Amino acid sequence: MSLFGSVPELVDEEVHAWRKREQQARPGADGDMLMTGLAARLHLKHKRQLYRYMSGETPFPLEKVVPFCRAVGSWRLLQAVNQEAGLVAEPKPDV
Repeated sequence: MSLFGSVPELVDEEVHAWRKREQQARPGADGDMLMTGLAARLHLKHKRQLYRYMSGETPFPLEKVVPFCRAVGSWRLLQAVNQEAGLVAEPKPDV
């Protein structure tokens, strides 16, 4: 994924940016609590799995891309997947 970097790098960047935004919006929000909440939104049994995706230890499953993008409020990962597949697509806005 040339334009956006590797999937783990992108997931890591997006999670860190999301955590920063969440902590600014909710002063006192604990990073551990946020990671647990994000893991729950992705239907992961434990936040450790999220860290595995971020490090590249475990491949990021395609079926988690859209829920991840919605949860962190960024479509960069979906755009990278589309680019890698040779597609040009704009995310459909939530109604």
